[in-house]
Formats: sequence, structure tokens, C-alpha cells
Amino acid sequence: MNNLSEFKIQDMSDVFCKQHNFSDGYCVGTIEGYDGLYLICQETQTAKRLPEQYQNTPIYVYPQCGGYKNGLVMVSLMDKINLAYHHNKGSSAGIWGWTDKDFNIVIEPQYIFAENFIEGKACVCKGNWIQLDDGRYNWKNEAWGIIDMCGKEIVPCKYDELYPIDDSDNLYLAHKGGWENGIYCVVDCDTQNEILQMDFDFDAGYMFNEMFVSEDNLFFVNHLPGKGTDLIYVYNLTSNTFLVHGMPYTERTFNGESRVVVNKDGEDIIVF
Repeated sequence: MNNLSEFKIQDMSDVFCKQHNFSDGYCVGTIEGYDGLYLICQETQTAKRLPEQYQNTPIYVYPQCGGYKNGLVMVSLMDKINLAYHHNKGSSAGIWGWTDKDFNIVIEPQYIFAENFIEGKACVCKGNWIQLDDGRYNWKNEAWGIIDMCGKEIVPCKYDELYPIDDSDNLYLAHKGGWENGIYCVVDCDTQNEILQMDFDFDAGYMFNEMFVSEDNLFFVNHLPGKGTDLIYVYNLTSNTFLVHGMPYTERTFNGESRVVVNKDGEDIIVF
């Protein structure tokens, strides 16, 4: 197998894009007959081999980490990590940083969990890896935050966990205070304010749970495993009050459209 540092690609059909597809004409992938990971330019049909320290960078479509996006290459100093314990973001484990298209460091590899930039913001986690005797890894000092594309913390790395909220470009679900006695809250990354201190648990990584914003309302659909029950919370971002708090709901069809309905004080209320 060849491992040239830079060359012209003779046949683009030999390219396998590990990040699923090209982003503004670039991708990180492999090329038949050549060893290693390459940054590939679709327009010029050229390939540049990633530096050796990044050659084992894992690339995942979901969660989106590794590969090229928005002018930056997301790289890791570690291969895919076999974790000792389950983590909702286990696929995004590594020692992550970002380079430009010439592999100059833009953000030093330092984050033990990270996801690629969306709308100029990335969820990242500082901390330390500990390799156990069986080769698996545990982590400690987990501290999540949000950075911009220059590496500046726009939400300080201080949370136990952090998730973006669907259909919002500024709201994130965070857990703070440690897992034994801490609570969930909602963070506005534009102001760095915690706009809601939640009095209920919500596992954002659980496949049956949902959280999203619609108009002025923030929704949490919380599935209770083993109980066959779904509870819904609706928080109004304008009045800063719960319109619905932890109530069972049903789905009904009105005029051919499905609606979520709760019964509050003996009255049916269409939630969405």
C-alpha cells in the first residue's frame, strides 16, 4: 500500500468518504491502493495525508465527530476507545482538537469527548483518561462546555453533561452539581445564563426521550422505563413558567392531523 503525503487522485470512484459525504467540497476518507486517512478535495481531485499522530482518528456520522467541516479538520490523538462503562456520548471519546486544511493546529487536541461544530458551536468535555489493567478506559474530572471555532469557551467547561436542544441554536440541557446530588438545568449559550433549574430528571441520551423548542415553548417528553408511561413538560420561555408539568398525555387526531393532548383540571389541552 502507498502512503504518499500528497498526490492527484486518478479515479474519484476509488475514494471512500468516511464522514458520509463531502462538506463544501472536502472530506476525510480513504483511497483504494493508499494507506491511511486523507483530506480529499473534490474540485482539484487531490489528497493530502493526515499527519501520523492523527491517523487513527475515529470518524462517526452520528454523533458527528471527526472529519472535515466548515474549514476545519476534527482530529484525535487516540483511536476508537473501549470504555469501561457506558457513556451516552461514548462514540465521541478521544483526545480531540481541530486543524486547518494544511493541518496547522487551530484548537489544540485536549478534549476527552467532543462533537463537531454546528452553527459555529461545539460541545466539548475536558477531563482525564485512565487506562485500566484490562485495556479499557475510565474517565475522571468530566467537565462539559461549548466552544466557538477559535476554541474560546462560550459556555465554561463546568457541567457534568451537556446536550443541544432540537430546533434551538442557543439552548442546551446541562447537568450540574455532580451525579449524586446535582440537577438538570437549561443553559442559554448566548448569555451564559441558566434560564431554568429543573426539578425532574431527564436522560437526554435515552432513545425514547425528546426535547425541542417550538415557538416560545420548550418541550420535554420523558419516557419512564418499565412503567409504560410518557410524561410531558412544557415550559414557556416568555413567561418563564411551566404550562404543563409532568403530565401523562395521549395522541389524538384532529382534522386529519395528530395532536398531543393532556387533561388539566378536567379540560383537554392541545399541547402540540
